[in-house]
Amino acid sequence: MKSAIKYKILKELIKLERWDINLDTGIITGQKGVAGYPDKRGYLTFNTTYKGKVYNFKNHQIVAMAGGLEFLGWTINHKNGIKKQNMFSNLEVMTYSQQNKHAYDIGLKQPHHKSINNGELNGMCDKRRKERELSNNG
Repeated sequence: MKSAIKYKILKELIKLERWDINLDTGIITGQKGVAGYPDKRGYLTFNTTYKGKVYNFKNHQIVAMAGGLEFLGWTINHKNGIKKQNMFSNLEVMTYSQQNKHAYDIGLKQPHHKSINNGELNGMCDKRRKERELSNNG
């Protein structure tokens, strides 16, 4: 969560028991029942009004905070990599760098280059650099 103000508001909403939060299942129920919608990245998101302003929070943010995780300045990671599995036992706090490494480690992200040998990749970079230098000087 990027905003310290939004983080503080989420803490307040949880303290006010705005939602019924099941830490075992990760299911959040509001006054109108189970709600939420997937955002463009696939995270279940909830809109709520606080002091006349609409805020949106991700399901995993609500569950993590309700379970006692402090994540201001950090990110919440789904241990198994599945965005829709928001049970507290599947959430952990880490740096963005650690989360990125985790995504590669479990196969959610693939390297952008097709070279297996790092030397080949470096060789291609050197070749492109030389070609660029020649075209700029010629």
